[in-house]
Amino acid sequence: MTAYLVVRMKFHDLAWAREYQAKVPEILRRYGGEYVARGNRVERFEGADDGTQYMAILSYPSLAKIREFMDCEDYAPFRDARIAQTYSDIIGFEADD
Repeated sequence: MTAYLVVRMKFHDLAWAREYQAKVPEILRRYGGEYVARGNRVERFEGADDGTQYMAILSYPSLAKIREFMDCEDYAPFRDARIAQTYSDIIGFEADD
């Protein structure tokens, strides 16, 4: 069953982003992850504005594969940099097929 990862970020500092963008796509592909969409032109239509500056939607074969990616040793330093330099809201869900 396809699972999706929805990422919203508000940046404190972008110094970490260049290396993240260069290295993380290869790591997430090892777990079956693929970008569906990503971008920084964000507009809120309902709800409270939280300052989101970037969003991404990724697909994975399962929630288990998302968990494996999020917990993998190779991603850990990039995850830590993202956590330190952003406010991130990351949610995974399985699609109703």
